[in-house]
Amino acid sequence: MSRIADVEVVGPHTLAVTRQGDGRDIVDIIESFGPFAPLRDPEAFAEVRLMGWGDGIEWPALGLDYSADSLAALAGR
Repeated sequence: MSRIADVEVVGPHTLAVTRQGDGRDIVDIIESFGPFAPLRDPEAFAEVRLMGWGDGIEWPALGLDYSADSLAALAGR
């Protein structure tokens, strides 16, 4: 399982996801999965944070999350 070391908002719907020992990916979260549409609100999107031990990222107020493995697949890894 991949682990995430850091996550940073770099665009309106785009995150830079830094993996532990495996580089950095730029991913568009909203375009990939319809239920993430509430993240079109920039303030809500900016609330992204790491989950657990880097197992994924989450937006707790919205009940949305993305696993590290799903983010890797989204980035084409």
